[in-house]
Amino acid sequence: MVAGSESFDRTVEDTTTNCLMLLSRVGECGGGDAESRVFRCKTCMKEFSSFQALGVHRVSHRKPVSNSSGEEQSLLGLKYIGSVNPEKC
Repeated sequence: MVAGSESFDRTVEDTTTNCLMLLSRVGECGGGDAESRVFRCKTCMKEFSSFQALGVHRVSHRKPVSNSSGEEQSLLGLKYIGSVNPEKC
């Protein structure tokens, strides 16, 4: 009776180990779609491996917005007023 219990425990342990090993490989070269996906800029047709990289690149195609008073604006759209003097900080 004890030998049967040990055999059962070993089977459960082996099954658990196999399940954990399979779960640890989820996302690894299974489908391969994520690695082969390409994102293309519609403006210049340059290709990127991630959507985030494409988004950052597309910002470079935006025309700078200038207001009527001639002040330049930063990339964030905030007005630049005066000069920065690090000695006063």
